[in-house]
Amino acid sequence: MAMPESLTFCGRTFGAAELELMRQIARDFSALGVTEIARTVCELLEWRRPSGRLKNHECRQLLERLQAQAFLKLPALRKLGGRGPRRPDLSGPCAESTAVAGTVSEYTPLELVLVEGEAESRRWREKVEHYHYLGCRVPFGANLRYWVRYRDRDLACLLWNSPAWKMQARDAWIGWSAAQRQYNLQQIVNNGRFLILPGVRVKGLASKILALSARQVPGDWEKHYGCRPVLLETLVDAARFGGTCYRAANWIPVGQTAGRGRMDREHRGHGQAVKDIYVYPLVHDARQRLCSDPRPRAELVDVHSLVASLVWHQVRHRDRSASDARHRIGSLHGLKASPGMVGALDVGSPCTRGAARSAAMMDAALPDPFPASIETLFSKLVRRRLHSRAAKEGS
Repeated sequence: MAMPESLTFCGRTFGAAELELMRQIARDFSALGVTEIARTVCELLEWRRPSGRLKNHECRQLLERLQAQAFLKLPALRKLGGRGPRRPDLSGPCAESTAVAGTVSEYTPLELVLVEGEAESRRWREKVEHYHYLGCRVPFGANLRYWVRYRDRDLACLLWNSPAWKMQARDAWIGWSAAQRQYNLQQIVNNGRFLILPGVRVKGLASKILALSARQVPGDWEKHYGCRPVLLETLVDAARFGGTCYRAANWIPVGQTAGRGRMDREHRGHGQAVKDIYVYPLVHDARQRLCSDPRPRAELVDVHSLVASLVWHQVRHRDRSASDARHRIGSLHGLKASPGMVGALDVGSPCTRGAARSAAMMDAALPDPFPASIETLFSKLVRRRLHSRAAKEGS
């Protein structure tokens, strides 16, 4: 099928040239695997978070969507193993929480503690999967998870994640245009999960946690993702909850959702899960900031520069284990050097071994036969990379 003239995904509009580039990379560099193709596309198109990190997770979802619509074909997924289940295993018993009762004044100061480490992450996911009515799915986009603790007692679990792309009531309250929403959306953070653990009966705890979150989450979010939010949002299932704690914490009800999920692009679930929308401005001029006009984005450079960037992306050294590299290319075989490169290689040096690994990855990925003009460019980039690394190690 022919590519569309443009496509908007996760707040960015891709033109026909950019979509065609994705199709070419997926076709010509299929040996890299889906994850590496997504990283490559992100680097070429400068699709990054405000912190500078690549949006490779979102890019992979876009590539999979294009494949589902028969616009391109991705390589088959590799069974690398060791990834673990997408959702927690609840086959074993879940440790019960200690019963806690009283008023919030008896349990101060409260702490918001970021979930860090594999063991803590597993325990957090088990609690949310076990006790939250929505369970614990892999969050979409950027996210932070917290324990709410009093001394050594866990009282609650929190998840803050990327906002909904489009909600009519929220967007009307803000008053922004489509272009302004696309540019400023990441200044909103969504409260995706809020779980008071079973056995915790502390009056005023929920609104206290929300007030504490409004003070701490903006700084943590900026530290992790390079963008300080100006607005918090959440969705409350009105059939289950009254939203009392949000109102008590001065959150503003702005309307209801259309009743379809975040990823329901075909509107199949319209009206099935209507939720109340609450927002909390973190600054007095939140709406004005969200309505600021976008700055122009740089246009695509010429195709030769794109190819040069692609080759450089594959040749540059990456700090990855040899086992990871073997998963991606099958086995490490030596650097295939062109005649102009022979004098530049010192096979025994550490820098050459690292470059040989990267070049082996490139050799496995590049199409055959390799165009002569691109091969010349490839040779120059490899030689420059080797000299640069040798100079660094010699200094």
